[in-house]
Amino acid sequence: MKCAESLSSITPCAYPLLSDTVRCGIDDANLRKNVRVCDPDKAVSMSEIEVIKNKLDTIYNRNNESCICGFDKEKPCWFRFGFAFLRRMLPVESGVSHLYNREFCPTNKTLLSGKKSYTLMDSTRESIINYGKNFARLLRERWLMGECDEDILFFILLKRPSQLMRRSTLSYLASGTAQQTPYIFASYGSLVREKIDPFHSLQINDFSTDQQQQQQQQQQQQKQQ
Repeated sequence: MKCAESLSSITPCAYPLLSDTVRCGIDDANLRKNVRVCDPDKAVSMSEIEVIKNKLDTIYNRNNESCICGFDKEKPCWFRFGFAFLRRMLPVESGVSHLYNREFCPTNKTLLSGKKSYTLMDSTRESIINYGKNFARLLRERWLMGECDEDILFFILLKRPSQLMRRSTLSYLASGTAQQTPYIFASYGSLVREKIDPFHSLQINDFSTDQQQQQQQQQQQQKQQ
């Protein structure tokens, strides 16, 4: 099991499918039924997933008549959301690729020997973002949530990669005066992408998480004063 868990942090090809209820780590049968979520590391609590469920219930109740793929579909029939959690992502060469897809997503235990590459200094912000984006895309493709590409997958890293932190944040973390901020990658089906393309110029993920970090730093500075 530990080997499988390590591989799932390296490659989405080893990350559990939603149908694998044991490895997905969601013990509450009601939550498994109502939320497409997987947490092989058990990185979040059932109460936190319950919050997601309640928010989704509110969204679906508001959009219950807005069927995306046709009015003959089982409700709720709005966009379909999935949530994949990991404590941390371990980028390794060949762990992901833009050439991989649902039909071709190789898993090789030899990838474990390359985990040390995660700490290499040549892992740039851009390479980590590309790795995470491909990770999220492959998870969405493998999960097959949508019926007409109306699916949205959120890939949540509890431990934000250092390459995606500000230098000032790293110093605060080292001193223990700031908390780790998760990082979220999102992958959209083609139908969703068509609807949000006009907004792609706004980097929502970077803005929201960086803004949280700035607020935390300001609060810590005020306490020290």
